[in-house]
Amino acid sequence: MPPGLIIRHSVMVIKMAQTIGAALILCALAPLSSASGGAKLTIDLSKLGQPNQSIAFTEVNELKLLPKPVLDEFQGGLVDPKEDFQVTDVAVGKLLPSRRLIVAGISEKYCLVHYERGGIAHTWLVALFVLSKDKAKLAWVSMIPSGRKLSFHELKVEVESGNLRNQPGHPYW
Repeated sequence: MPPGLIIRHSVMVIKMAQTIGAALILCALAPLSSASGGAKLTIDLSKLGQPNQSIAFTEVNELKLLPKPVLDEFQGGLVDPKEDFQVTDVAVGKLLPSRRLIVAGISEKYCLVHYERGGIAHTWLVALFVLSKDKAKLAWVSMIPSGRKLSFHELKVEVESGNLRNQPGHPYW
């Protein structure tokens, strides 16, 4: 084989290896990028006491993706969607957390959490937290008037509807 052909062949093999390597790296990283969040929606928080705040939120469906200060606010615990939780006020077997995540939205400044709470009255709620440094402050909490769990898009519609009533002193939020 002539030297010029060997060099061109070698360059072609190296480029193919680089392309295949890059593709393998992208495939390996794909699950990591999707784990950081799902759909993105802009939600107007004016009806939740945050005037002139139309914020871009990223959908989250796993507790591990929520800020730790937000999780710390859920005393008594919160579990991932599809995990068992204390649905009624009667504990049978081991004691489980009384709340289960349905969907959440995260931005740099806010965390919007839609969850269900078990007990004597099974309820669906939404809580808005203001984030700053390593802190989360509850700014708004309300039961969902329809009494059902909502998708991320339905949560946006409910938040912007003005139907939610702030209940920060509610002992069972």
